[in-house]
Amino acid sequence: MVPSTYLKKLPEEPEQASAGEEEMSGEDEVDHSTAPRTKRGRKLWRGLKQALNETTVSDVLHALGAVPSGFRLSTLCRKFNEGYMFRLINFLFPKLSHSNLTYKDLLFDPALNKICLRQTKIDRVVTIVSCQQIPPPSAGIDVLDRHVRVCLFDGIHILSNIHSVAVASVDKTQRAWTFTTKLGDLMDPGSHAEFFVRSNANVDNIGILFELGISYLRSSTQEKGEFSCGWVHLPLLDETGNVVTNRSFDLQLHGGTPYEKDVEVDPSISRRATSNSLVALISGNKQPRLAVKISEPKKLQKDLMDTLPDTLVGNTCLLQLYAYYRQCLADVLLRDKLDLNSTELIHSPFLKTFPAVADCPDLMKILRTAWLEKLQEVKRADKPLFSIGSNPLRDEEYMKKLFKDVFMETVYSISSLATLPDYTMGDVDILKLRQEQINRFMEKKRATRTTLAALLSEDFVYEPFNMEEVAFTVIGPYCLMKQQVATEN
Repeated sequence: MVPSTYLKKLPEEPEQASAGEEEMSGEDEVDHSTAPRTKRGRKLWRGLKQALNETTVSDVLHALGAVPSGFRLSTLCRKFNEGYMFRLINFLFPKLSHSNLTYKDLLFDPALNKICLRQTKIDRVVTIVSCQQIPPPSAGIDVLDRHVRVCLFDGIHILSNIHSVAVASVDKTQRAWTFTTKLGDLMDPGSHAEFFVRSNANVDNIGILFELGISYLRSSTQEKGEFSCGWVHLPLLDETGNVVTNRSFDLQLHGGTPYEKDVEVDPSISRRATSNSLVALISGNKQPRLAVKISEPKKLQKDLMDTLPDTLVGNTCLLQLYAYYRQCLADVLLRDKLDLNSTELIHSPFLKTFPAVADCPDLMKILRTAWLEKLQEVKRADKPLFSIGSNPLRDEEYMKKLFKDVFMETVYSISSLATLPDYTMGDVDILKLRQEQINRFMEKKRATRTTLAALLSEDFVYEPFNMEEVAFTVIGPYCLMKQQVATEN
């Protein structure tokens, strides 16, 4: 009854394979909201097995013997580059309370005409002293940069922003890393090994996660990336629940990721140990170690830190810049605002842009240098009667306006360059390109002696104007309360 031209003979296939394909096809096409739980579970489990069996760059280099077996791709670098959750932009912005009717971490004292100081359970200054016996990669892997990433961590969740400290120098064997805490007008804030931590988190196992990392280049394939050379979690609370203070620590590093346990950075060191106690002692001294020091902040540091959000990790040499930003926030949002319940946009490129560039060491270096140069031009009448070190100046209103002007003349102009790539942690090529563009702009500015002449120069191309870059909003994604944690995923 059916014409032969309407028929087509299909090749015979095993029934089992056909049934399996049909089942997989059905799983792919089915709606997850109505699919049976068993099918959804099988599909998720299949994706998990594929992820576990996938060969990574670290697996290949481990097999080739190019790096020790405890090296992994950097966890904190990946978390930082995935989005804004663990950047300063997500912590410097004022957070609304759970009711969204007031600010959780920003208050203003009208009697003193300044931001209210907020004390936290944990406020400490941490100094990275040195790293010893860090195993270098073998031939064929070129090290482009070395650094230490830090954040607050409870063993499972990341509780703060991720801060980075660059290594100042290494010895001839490339096993000993040294850091610098010297302050200078032209210093690089990214290499300053002293940072502060603040937290009000009610977590028993809260501590500082240190992850040592290297940016590498594989000579044969020109492939680039970042490896973790070891990590350690330093608890900030002692056995009695008090915050650790004024202590030095010599910490042995662990291999793998912060979510792996009982992994050594270089197992070959332990294998060389024998029953001989002397050899075992020598072998123990060759284990990778990190030396740090924790202390209480000084009086001036404490006053500046108390103007900051409850949770923050940052550079101590940039404390004054962070504090000025928070004071300007309190002035605009609480002191000068006519209607505190209004959520209308506020014209302020400074308030909107500063948190976005606070994580960029190259731009913060430009801002800090320009700010120190401007301070030298401040008239004697504007300075306090007894000026000691870096004490704050007397006329705060004048100084806040001066700080905003310095920011707009330097960092805001540079950040608008169309040729300036976005900051990416661990990408040496991007960091080098950013530095070239910054140097070009600063050289033009010095040659013309004015920022306006540099802005009008034909040598630079700027991004199209966008309202978002000058409009500050109190109901944006950075101001709403979120659970700022991350687990391994």
